[in-house]
Amino acid sequence: MQQTVPETLDLAAKVQPDPTKVVRIFPPVSGRVVAIEVKPGDRVRRGQTVASLSSSDVASARSDFAEANIEAERARRAMERQKVLFEHGAAAQKDYIDARAQADAAGAELARAKERLVDP
Repeated sequence: MQQTVPETLDLAAKVQPDPTKVVRIFPPVSGRVVAIEVKPGDRVRRGQTVASLSSSDVASARSDFAEANIEAERARRAMERQKVLFEHGAAAQKDYIDARAQADAAGAELARAKERLVDP
């Protein structure tokens, strides 16, 4: 006696991912996912973009960096101007030292703003 075997079977099942092959992703900033660059099951490499976020934290960090960059450049120019004036006897040494301190502080703030932009 011969039986026909159905081409498909409908079975109740619970599908779960292999926990040894699942990686949880924790972005360094909060935000809204605006694009997903990979599909479930795709292999990904270290450093590969898997999703894009829209984050007010990143926008704020970019704005802070731009402002700090402008201020650092302004302070550097003011220091150079005070240096020339001091070297020609047209400004007090204190004015040059103050300008140099302001340029150093602006440079430090620029470095902090850059760090927040790279690793918010």
